[in-house]
Amino acid sequence: MRFYRTLLVLIVLPLVGVGCASYQSHYSVIEAATSSGKERKVRLTWRTAHYPSWHWRQDKATPIRMETQCSRRVWRIKDPGMEESCSTDSIGACGDPALDLDTDRELLDSTEHQCITVSDEKGSDRILELGERVEVTVSCYPRHTEIEMGDETANADYLRASVVPYNFRVRAAPLGSLTQRPPELDDSVCDLDE
Repeated sequence: MRFYRTLLVLIVLPLVGVGCASYQSHYSVIEAATSSGKERKVRLTWRTAHYPSWHWRQDKATPIRMETQCSRRVWRIKDPGMEESCSTDSIGACGDPALDLDTDRELLDSTEHQCITVSDEKGSDRILELGERVEVTVSCYPRHTEIEMGDETANADYLRASVVPYNFRVRAAPLGSLTQRPPELDDSVCDLDE
């Protein structure tokens, strides 16, 4: 009998722990000018998992994805502790010397040049700590707004560099919620550029 109770605890306890975490999807969309001067929607998305204090797992977050309408360029903005992060003290994304220029429109001197920095009004330096208003500072320009990809040309533009941060109002919803999802970036406006 004792064996069966132990077996039941070993089976049920992990299942109880699974439902205790709070998984959320975070997103925000603004309309702003790209480096080529076109008004485009820019979307931030990321996910978090928060566990109860008694749980053995630690809270975690995915990198922030920053996407620009009509563009194939997707930025992955990371915490200082994440793999391939380019900063030791802030949330950010590194530029690519083959794709980006610095604020003086000069070639980047390394792959560790931080082009995008993210924080909030409290100065948070971890994605998990970000509040409802996120500030994004862009300090690079695309080397080319269009790049050759095989037989076609792809847009690689993104938010215009600015010393003044862009302000995003963030919404959060339970992961998998059907009622609140990040808005789609409608590409029909891209056809007007052709």
